Amino acid sequence: MEKQPKDRGLSLIQANQHAEDMFARMRHALIPGIGPRNASAPVRKRETRARAQAALGLRITLSILIFSFAGMMFANRDRLLASFGYEGVPALPIPGAALDNDDQALYWTYALYDVAKLRSRFGLRGYYAIDAARARRNLDGLLNSVSLATLGEISRYAPVAFPSVPRSKP
Repeated sequence: MEKQPKDRGLSLIQANQHAEDMFARMRHALIPGIGPRNASAPVRKRETRARAQAALGLRITLSILIFSFAGMMFANRDRLLASFGYEGVPALPIPGAALDNDDQALYWTYALYDVAKLRSRFGLRGYYAIDAARARRNLDGLLNSVSLATLGEISRYAPVAFPSVPRSKP
């Protein structure tokens, strides 16, 4: 009696057409979140889409919070650094209201062009950070209300158009 060899070319899954469905039901019974593949594909797509939409909202909210925090830190950097004991260069003080327009215009002119004269004339001590754009705006705002003598002093540093005298071409 001769033994017939077993056909080992097919696996058990290939031999049984319903084995995949059986394994899917078994997986579903053991792990409740996993169901048969063909039934859960649309459900998984919906869940993934819902999670992605929630994640997008969360990402937008977090990015707005981070940028707001960074903007707040940037706007208050001097105050925050001072609380840690860091001393930066102080800003140029604004001239007092007791000064007339001529002296204020000279103050901003000297701040822009002649710091030594600013210190000697207005008694400033130490070193200051000068915001040139702000100083120029303040000076431009005062030019219409200063005397001609002050305009002459300012014109030694920068070209100034006298409001009452037409400018001649050189």
